[in-house]
Amino acid sequence: MESDPHGHARALPPPPVPKERAGTGRAAREPREHAAEVGRPHRERWEWGGRPPSAALRGVGGNVLGLLRFDPGLVHALDAAGPGVQRRVAVRAAHRACEAAGLTGLPWIARALTALDAGRPLPPPFGDHDAMFAALRADPRVPDRSVLEAVPPERPPYRPPEPGPRGRTAVTVQPARLPRPPHLISQPHYALPALPAAAGPHPLRAALDAVWHALNTEGEHYPRLLAEVRSACGLPGR
Repeated sequence: MESDPHGHARALPPPPVPKERAGTGRAAREPREHAAEVGRPHRERWEWGGRPPSAALRGVGGNVLGLLRFDPGLVHALDAAGPGVQRRVAVRAAHRACEAAGLTGLPWIARALTALDAGRPLPPPFGDHDAMFAALRADPRVPDRSVLEAVPPERPPYRPPEPGPRGRTAVTVQPARLPRPPHLISQPHYALPALPAAAGPHPLRAALDAVWHALNTEGEHYPRLLAEVRSACGLPGR
């Protein structure tokens, strides 16, 4: 019996029309899009310590993401504290940074701290980043102080949500980087930016950035600074 190639061709289903092909592609995309839609806020909550950030925190910029790695609860507490507490925390953090670095006895640092306490603009050279560090390098009275850098506490790796009923979609999770030994940092160089940070026009950013610079100035001893800031925000100690 001879085979009928034309008959075999007639038995095959017709190729999908463009509308059917579009529907097939859409069906394949839906589980991926759903997983991404669910995963974005889930990942954001994890990054922000288990709760979504406020609009103010989302838009604050500066060093908020760095501080999150050390104490996300404190970041949210500073956000909720209001401008008065935020400004007081910023000023106190600048003082703490300068004290830890041994800078408070320098006249030009003392003048800046006095202006900060009074809510006045900082005197020169603090309006110019390069001039500020040039003054630090040129002053022979600046102490040579160093400390091991601050290292954030370990936290569990991110776990994506379980796949929903629409389909199983793989989500890439970045592996944790291997820790390296902490190195020594120069405390005066880390403390100096706390002054202009604390004097910034926006209280929330001023607080976050000043605490960030003070934290790094304290280095390995940073928990005592964060305990003081937590107390100022009405949070329990750790």
